Amino acid sequence: MRRTLFCLSTLVKIGRGAENVTEAASNALLESLQMHGYCYVQHPFIQKEILDQLHRDSRIFFERYVTDTAAAAARPATMTTRFKQDTHQQPVLPLSPYELESIKSPSGFRGYHRYVGASGLDDAIECFSVGREVEQPAHLREAYYKLSGWNEEEYKPLISRQTPWQVLLNHPSGNVSSPGTDTFMADYREMMLAYFDLCAEVSIDVLRHISCGLGVRPTIPQGGPDPASGYDLDFFTPFHNKLDFDLQAKYYPQLGQVTRMNNGVEIKKRALCLKSVWSKSTATQRCPRAAITEGRHRRGKRGCNHSP
Repeated sequence: MRRTLFCLSTLVKIGRGAENVTEAASNALLESLQMHGYCYVQHPFIQKEILDQLHRDSRIFFERYVTDTAAAAARPATMTTRFKQDTHQQPVLPLSPYELESIKSPSGFRGYHRYVGASGLDDAIECFSVGREVEQPAHLREAYYKLSGWNEEEYKPLISRQTPWQVLLNHPSGNVSSPGTDTFMADYREMMLAYFDLCAEVSIDVLRHISCGLGVRPTIPQGGPDPASGYDLDFFTPFHNKLDFDLQAKYYPQLGQVTRMNNGVEIKKRALCLKSVWSKSTATQRCPRAAITEGRHRRGKRGCNHSP
């Protein structure tokens, strides 16, 4: 009961668009952020059916394509569509060590990355990050680094990376009776990018509610806010007009229930988290965060969490 009340106190329902911003929702959002450091956001754009499909696909991606890599040489894995009515079995060929190395991102920006916590490698978190699809991703964040005085050779390689979809789209099928590329990767890409667009819209609405909750109003020539005017709901949104967001699918380890060893790293039963991180045109300033979490994982993350 205590845990249920705690969860309800961090759930905030917000509307779509500036016309649906309310003081009640804005105050509830700020109160949750101030008291707990995060909140769950319920928004009309995020439907349960979308979450179910994305959680299912992300779990398949990590369990069958990423973390099972060591077993690929011995045997092809088999994927069961557990969330569907039928019991169809689809053969799956895990990513090869070469493919896994090709999609790795040393900084965790656009690609596969393993977060290692203070407890060591046996507590590593698998992560796959995607961003806005543009020809030159560096243009989204370059201005920030220039203003901050960074040398180009320091930041340019970090922010120029494209999401390595091409490697995944060329992954061979595990079905010997139907050779070619694995169609799952194309579907997963389409689902991730569609959800990325939804999270971008939700994040803008969160910013509008923050403006309302903080009481931001247009200023008058003499200085200070104009008490006769309404809230400036789009005060923060211009800082995010490039939609420079990261959508991260994370696979969290959980205590106990060890399942296997992979390259000397103990991999345990995991919980899945989908996290959309958005920043002020920077790779370092990320607050707040938007996330969707399936189940409970033992790391507390600060930010704004979307709930179906």
